[in-house]
Amino acid sequence: MKQTTISVNVYEIGDILKINAKDFRLVAKQRDLDGCKRVMVIGAKQRLDKMYTYKVITEKGVTLQLTPSEQGNEEYVGHVDLGLLMGGERKA
Repeated sequence: MKQTTISVNVYEIGDILKINAKDFRLVAKQRDLDGCKRVMVIGAKQRLDKMYTYKVITEKGVTLQLTPSEQGNEEYVGHVDLGLLMGGERKA
């Protein structure tokens, strides 16, 4: 019996990711991401194989999907606290 460990990054809505357009195979996505360095996760969906597909928005306002095959080279930058926008208070 063989055992394999797979490392998967799971992001939340509001997370900021640093990405590179060269990591994508589709030319349309490379074109949409040209000049963009960061994206924000605005949606997450868990697939049947337990992997996640993310809906992200770029600095230019373009939305696109980040599939599991395109993930792996992104870097977590930080998190936008949308609760502050809705009237919440920052915890010290």
